[in-house]
Amino acid sequence: MGKRRCYVSRCYPHNLSGGFKAKMDIESIMEQNNFHNLGLEQKTNSNKIYAFFYNLLSILKAVISVKENDILVIQYPLKKYYYLLSAVAKFKNAKVIALIHDLGCFRRKRLTIDQEKKRLSHTDHLIVLSDKMKDFVVEKGYKQTFSVLYLWDYLNDTTPQPRSYPNLNEIHVLYVGSLKKEQKGFIYKWDDSKITTKLYLNIYGPYFDVKSIKNKDQFIYHGLKDSSLIIKETTAHYGLLWDSSEFKYISGAYGEYLKYNTSHKISLYIHAHLPLIVWSEASIAEFAKEHNIGICVDSLENLEELLQNVSEEEYLRMVDNTRKLSNKINQGYYFMTAYEKGEQLLLTNSK
Repeated sequence: MGKRRCYVSRCYPHNLSGGFKAKMDIESIMEQNNFHNLGLEQKTNSNKIYAFFYNLLSILKAVISVKENDILVIQYPLKKYYYLLSAVAKFKNAKVIALIHDLGCFRRKRLTIDQEKKRLSHTDHLIVLSDKMKDFVVEKGYKQTFSVLYLWDYLNDTTPQPRSYPNLNEIHVLYVGSLKKEQKGFIYKWDDSKITTKLYLNIYGPYFDVKSIKNKDQFIYHGLKDSSLIIKETTAHYGLLWDSSEFKYISGAYGEYLKYNTSHKISLYIHAHLPLIVWSEASIAEFAKEHNIGICVDSLENLEELLQNVSEEEYLRMVDNTRKLSNKINQGYYFMTAYEKGEQLLLTNSK
């Protein structure tokens, strides 16, 4: 029986969050590359009861449809369905590739390392997000083969605003994401920093507590919007990746996870042709340096000074490099490269 490249589509509540959009885009990329959908077609519906039963039916259809020699890509985590789907696939002599979005033993600590290893035990190959995540799973004794994603693909045909070298007396920085104080406390400590009014934070996302902001002139809040609108309308000069309760340094579980995780918002910034500002120990830092698409910082305290010292030539070169990468992520380059390496390793090891 011939080899089929397979996946399972699901019903998502919306595509406004990075987590949902990432999974929806990966499904679309697989569809564009002639993968076989074992489940029901992809849908969006905010009704939780409808989504529960739709996803259950999609998984059951996939369990019945998977065949010997299939290569099944599962986006992990898939909650309670992951073990069922991967175990049945292995029972039918199919190969399983897991694309890791999040490890439960990291940020939320919902699983121990051993529990997660057991859950992934029916997986033949892991697509991990970064070299640091690969080092982690190898160190913890995972036995699968590995390939690295490096950057999330991001399907969007929106044309961004043209980027020009900023007036150094008015530099705008874009930040996209959840704005809860307990997770993103650094935003609410921006007022207590040494940053002057030369630097403005343009923010998109839910849960912004505007009453807790003292110097409101430095903040431009746009609410929660579709990524296409953000890309189309933002006139910011840089995109910021900094998940921490502190302004001076990275702290908390969400911040520490940046060492291993490749944030989806990075690809949104790249699609908008924005040079990046990233924590120097984040997993994406080396990628940003290698591709010259941004600056790395240890602390936000000296951010203003660093941005003031970026020359026009350096800035425009970074913009041009993000433009080149945006073409790649709009075509599914990074997922397909990681997948094809995984497929090659699986076929080589099965001989």
